[in-house]
Amino acid sequence: MDSERIHERECRFSDIVGEISKSMEMNHEFYDKYASKYDDMMKSMGFKIPGHLARLCMENLSDGSKANLAKLTALDVASGTGLAAEALKEAGFCGVIDAIDASLQMNEVAKSKNIYRKMLCHMINVDNRMPFPDNTYGVVVACSALTPGHIEHDCLYDFLRVVKPGGIMIFNVSHLTTVDPDGECVQCAKCILEKMHDEGKCECVSETHTDMFKADMKYHKFKETVIHCFVKN
Repeated sequence: MDSERIHERECRFSDIVGEISKSMEMNHEFYDKYASKYDDMMKSMGFKIPGHLARLCMENLSDGSKANLAKLTALDVASGTGLAAEALKEAGFCGVIDAIDASLQMNEVAKSKNIYRKMLCHMINVDNRMPFPDNTYGVVVACSALTPGHIEHDCLYDFLRVVKPGGIMIFNVSHLTTVDPDGECVQCAKCILEKMHDEGKCECVSETHTDMFKADMKYHKFKETVIHCFVKN
């Protein structure tokens, strides 16, 4: 495929990503509609976040967790087609991974990859928390879940709730200009995380600013992505 056709393909996929809206219902339809094409779209645009999350997760595991990786359990929140779980496996994570996502069609794609122990189709919001007991997982990872029209930032409390003390919560927040021109999403997450820290619930171990897609992507709508990694107290 020549460079011009590749660029046209990237622009088309970027236009599709631009369909993401502030409406959770519309985004649910979006992911069901494009589930079968999602991996190809992300690969074409050089989606970096799963790999970054996996690397930072493995780097920030406690010594005890690293020594017992096979016994470690992880939860992939807004798991989609399983890109974050695949990246974790490639980075050396050998424990079990569970998945929770609101899109049945995305779950079906992920199911075909045989990377999860169990999968749950569930819409997460502040009034509908995740159906898992407190202190269940050694790792909770959320790849591009905290975007307008997706999971609300206040749900970070629910993410942390299911992490075991000493475990890791790692996720990214992205500035999508089409639905969040002023970057309120990034700032809102920062305020909530500062509050959680002040309440003694967790400690920040890393904050990484990065691009969401490959450097030569000439047409996309994401200005900034911040990856946060916290350890639960």
